[in-house]
Amino acid sequence: MFATHPIKELLERWGAELPGSRWYVVGGAVRDEQLGRLLQDIDVLVAGVAFDDVMAFLEARGSVDAVGRTFGVLKFVSGEDGQALDIALPRRERPAGTGGYRDVETDSDPSLPIEEDLGRRDFTVNAMAWEAATDRVIDPHGGEADLKKRVLRAVGNPDTRFAEDYTRILRMLRFAAQLNFEIEWETWRAALLAVPRLNDERDGQRLVPFELAAREVLKGFASDPVRMAELWQESGVTAVLMPELTEWPEHVRAALERLTQEDIQRIVGDGIVPTRLIFALSVAHRGADNAAALTRRLRLSSAGVGVDDALVQRIVLGGDVALYKELGLKPWLEGETVMRILNLSAGPDVGRALDLLIDAQAKGKLSDPSQAEDWLRTHWNA
Repeated sequence: MFATHPIKELLERWGAELPGSRWYVVGGAVRDEQLGRLLQDIDVLVAGVAFDDVMAFLEARGSVDAVGRTFGVLKFVSGEDGQALDIALPRRERPAGTGGYRDVETDSDPSLPIEEDLGRRDFTVNAMAWEAATDRVIDPHGGEADLKKRVLRAVGNPDTRFAEDYTRILRMLRFAAQLNFEIEWETWRAALLAVPRLNDERDGQRLVPFELAAREVLKGFASDPVRMAELWQESGVTAVLMPELTEWPEHVRAALERLTQEDIQRIVGDGIVPTRLIFALSVAHRGADNAAALTRRLRLSSAGVGVDDALVQRIVLGGDVALYKELGLKPWLEGETVMRILNLSAGPDVGRALDLLIDAQAKGKLSDPSQAEDWLRTHWNA
């Protein structure tokens, strides 16, 4: 594995340079390497050597941030090529049982068997490790078999896995959309039972912050918007976290299907666009007032997105002028402005000009309200 990736040569060399150390790639990178997916973040685990010795070793080879010292985690940036890695020691976790993803005690232990570290992970396909020195995959929970079957299965008892951390429900849905995997029945059953707990609070704080939930759904949308929406609907997560978006009409599904790859990349990369997407879907479902309520509750109102946002209108409408009017959306110019720029008197021509503008907005011919005046002047008598 990792035959063409520089991580192979790097970890083999480190294993020779640091006596007693055993180096592994763990988690999602092992999964994605076997699936032939592009490798992005690579998580590394080192066993057999104390934390301070690992830190000193890495400091001689790049910059090290011990931000996760309590959990035995180091953030490393290579002085050779700038490669960034998260490097951890094996660890045990003792969840508090609240379901809060931060409510867990962690002990790092360089002597802990790699199999025990893998046993604390969420799904079998994420609970594998590749050992650099031996080029072998360590798979105590059947992850490779589940990869071949394209199935997501919880490690161990699924009820226990979700009770430890309710965000795993959202990760499950995201992985299913990203990987186009089915969800094993017992894992699905346990997740459905735990879904209502996504709104639980402890000491006045949400166990699953809205911001984290939004991040998970948007990662899924980046891969397959329609599948992600279906999974959220079928699991009941939409009803719990976004009740404004339940029972979507057909034109909401159509809005998702209209998303282009460019739209999806903007959703992932532009801080304001996720707000626009959620706002657009809620506009398409029940109108602008409903959308405003949803964005406020999801802590998205600071973005200032409204129904005059061009991306919102294009995603929602897809050229459907009748739907534009049905949803109560308005043209980007007032009647008086139209009269002024076209030198019109009050009458039918003003209505025709506004309809022309509505048609252009619904079909995505305008990318910004600031273009409306010039566009109307150019096309009024064209």
